[in-house]
Amino acid sequence: MTTDEEKKEKRVVYLQKWREENREKCKEYEKTAKKYSEDNKEKINELSKKYYEEHKEEIRIKKGRKITCECGCVVSYNGLAIHRRTKKHTFKLIPTLLD
Repeated sequence: MTTDEEKKEKRVVYLQKWREENREKCKEYEKTAKKYSEDNKEKINELSKKYYEEHKEEIRIKKGRKITCECGCVVSYNGLAIHRRTKKHTFKLIPTLLD
């Protein structure tokens, strides 16, 4: 039986190998996706605005939600990724890593 971490590692290796073998296919897909985005910019913006209007309250609640980071700081859900890259976060975690 394999653990979750072994499965994740196996998947990462598989995906890296697949990307190397299919490099041209990936490049072609990227070009197609970029072209579609450029050609349908107005449509995409319209759909994004429509989605935002339909889910406005949920989005605001999620962005404004406060979370206690593993370092002990209280940050908004929206700023958690940025907070984790700060010196403040890093220095607060050093004592816990040494234990």
